[in-house]
Amino acid sequence: MTVPWVQCILPVYGKLWRNAAGRKENAAMERIYCFLIGYACGCFLTAEFVSKRYAGHGVQKSGPDNPGMASITIKYGIKAGLLVLAGDCLKTFIAISICSLWLFKGLDGLAVSYAGIGVVFGHCFPVSRHFHGGKGIAVTGAYSLCLSPLIWLITYVLGGVAAFFSGYLAIGSAVIAVLFPITTFLFGFTMEEVILSAITGAVILIRHRKNFRLIHFGNERNFHSLKSIMKRK
Repeated sequence: MTVPWVQCILPVYGKLWRNAAGRKENAAMERIYCFLIGYACGCFLTAEFVSKRYAGHGVQKSGPDNPGMASITIKYGIKAGLLVLAGDCLKTFIAISICSLWLFKGLDGLAVSYAGIGVVFGHCFPVSRHFHGGKGIAVTGAYSLCLSPLIWLITYVLGGVAAFFSGYLAIGSAVIAVLFPITTFLFGFTMEEVILSAITGAVILIRHRKNFRLIHFGNERNFHSLKSIMKRK
């Protein structure tokens, strides 16, 4: 026989439990939606359109070419590279703004992180190019800037310094990939946001693995030779 006060309390706790479970389910779905919106925006490869504008065809899939700022700058010059940079940053800002300022305000900073990492995955692994995309440096920069301007400043200044003194852009990218989750942790972001930034860093390292092999065997073009190439554009 159930005690009367228990009969009164059980429905209340049951309702609270169902409400809590519903909120968790909604929050999980909102995270997924943020990622998918980011992924869809990331699949819009600015470099493809800039390449068609300058050369009449898209970026080639083979060799060192990839639909990113660095490749376009080397092939078509600084102006073309800046167009790619602007487009890549813009698509990141659009995705993050849609999620964090409009559709999913309740997620707060998590909307920034999930939309941001979605853009990174869409840019690096776009379904439209059989998952062969860019290397994620520009979009990660826009993502980190939305997360914290100070994090962006630290990671990208130190990454630039590393690239300059090592002579290799990939080394600078590696520094950015490592520093992004470290600075996110040190600046007191949630563990979920730190994990997402660490996954972003891992994606950057994976997309640069060919460059690291070329550096190891002494076949990678260094930063200073790239500067001389760009001056001729």
